[in-house]
Amino acid sequence: MTNITTDITFETPPKIADATAFLSGAHQKLFDLFEAYEHSQSIIEKQKTTEKICRTLIINMQLEEEIFHPVMQISLKEKGMVSFARMNHKILRYLVSEIESMDIDSDVYDIKVKVLTEHVKEHIREKQSKIFPKVNAPDKINVWGLGVQLEVCKEELLSNSIH
Repeated sequence: MTNITTDITFETPPKIADATAFLSGAHQKLFDLFEAYEHSQSIIEKQKTTEKICRTLIINMQLEEEIFHPVMQISLKEKGMVSFARMNHKILRYLVSEIESMDIDSDVYDIKVKVLTEHVKEHIREKQSKIFPKVNAPDKINVWGLGVQLEVCKEELLSNSIH
């Protein structure tokens, strides 16, 4: 097994976390953004928070689909859970596209964001209760190496998404 970190240089060193801790941190960021949306005082504040929610969610789903899910499918032989997660991601992407195409002053904008919030929270509960325990089982997955891969890919996605 090769050490992927030997070929990568960083302007700032990555935060090292195991895969489930990395994803849990990403989930917490989404929870914080949902709460910020609920406490937003102006339409502009809501719009900026919604943009952050959508961008963060899309990046998180891409990380899971490109790195986390393939490892689960191969190492844990979990086709059912991966298929279920992919289906959930399609629903979340649809909701994101609906929100992004709406005017902030639409009568249903808040409702759409609320529906997205509830779907994301349920998806995360499923992942943390059913998938994470299997990932963290001894000798199944190198969660530290996977965590580094997730962090590296996240940094690349963030640097490519800055306009």
